[in-house]
Amino acid sequence: MGVLSEIYNDGDDRTFRRRYTTSIALGTSVTVLVLLAFAVARFGSEVLGLDDPGFVVEAIVFVARWGAAFALLSTAVWLLLRFAPAHPGPHRWISFGSALCVIAWLGTSVVFGLYVTQVADYNSIFGSLATVFVLLSYLYVSAVSFLIGAEVDAIVRDQWRTT
Repeated sequence: MGVLSEIYNDGDDRTFRRRYTTSIALGTSVTVLVLLAFAVARFGSEVLGLDDPGFVVEAIVFVARWGAAFALLSTAVWLLLRFAPAHPGPHRWISFGSALCVIAWLGTSVVFGLYVTQVADYNSIFGSLATVFVLLSYLYVSAVSFLIGAEVDAIVRDQWRTT
């Protein structure tokens, strides 16, 4: 929350109680949305009970799963950009920076999922340790992509105000 206040050039004058209440509410909401996005993207076909669908149905389900994951992650990013800064400005539902963040998040999720399912060798101690390293790298890239998206939003907002 402090970093977002810095990105938007605001001071953080919230009380201790308000800051922690906001932090807990945002943390809970974003965690639920991210876990739902993961569940939809990963287990969408299994939940629908599609054992052996045709190519067209499989393609439609794939697009619907990742579209729903995009919507859930966009909602999580919107919540953070809207309520985490001390003095948030007006936010549209989706902006260039938040779309950039969610697309980077989805891209890193796909790459991480491919590594975990196709590349990692869990019979070796090095494979298991590499998975932990890749997971930490995934979390780092996700955080950086969020902050870059927030910075792009701040720059676009400043440019929009001056024109």
